[in-house]
Amino acid sequence: MKRFNFKLEKLLNLREFYEKQAQLDLARAISEKEAIDLRLKTIASLKVESNKKITNTFDVSDLHSTQNFITRLNIERDKLLEEIVFAEEKVKEMQVIYRKAMAERKAISKLKEKKLAIWKKENLKAEDEFIDDIVSFKYGSELNKVTG
Repeated sequence: MKRFNFKLEKLLNLREFYEKQAQLDLARAISEKEAIDLRLKTIASLKVESNKKITNTFDVSDLHSTQNFITRLNIERDKLLEEIVFAEEKVKEMQVIYRKAMAERKAISKLKEKKLAIWKKENLKAEDEFIDDIVSFKYGSELNKVTG
């Protein structure tokens, strides 16, 4: 019996590669966004600690340095909030690219599945015909021995 051969196998492999690349890019974008979220949480906790420190400190130089630290944290927080907006946009963009790559790969995969089903059906039919031919040949040769 002939072996199953899908003519678009190279294209399917290429589409699978693109899908995996898109998946990795999406994971990278999500990771970057989560890193920014983590830095924002760190800044928030540092700010809470600094505010507690201000309420317990009566030294003017400590108050001034803590206030400067909080100001720097606010500036960094604002910068990170801008970055997270861009990171979220990048995640959405990567999701669109990933979905498109997945859809393109699935289209070729479904075509391969259909071709494989047709091949199996044809192979089964060919095997049945071959077995019928063998049985017919045996029956015919036994019939010739009996009559001849």
